[in-house]
Amino acid sequence: MEYTEVFLAIGTVLVSTGISWGIMSAKVKNMERQIDDFKKDHDLIIRLDSKMDGITETLRELRNLIENKRTRK
Repeated sequence: MEYTEVFLAIGTVLVSTGISWGIMSAKVKNMERQIDDFKKDHDLIIRLDSKMDGITETLRELRNLIENKRTRK
């Protein structure tokens, strides 16, 4: 009778440890995926920001050219 209870207790500990390990592994993988998505979004935002800076600079140059042509007339 005592051996059965000991084996049952050891089995219960092993099963609960396995379940906990699986849950933690799944959470870590999910967090890694979220971090990867954030890095991709961050890189995209940086590229968009640099392109917007280029467009803004081009618009400033165009406005200056138009103003210079108006002052020459």
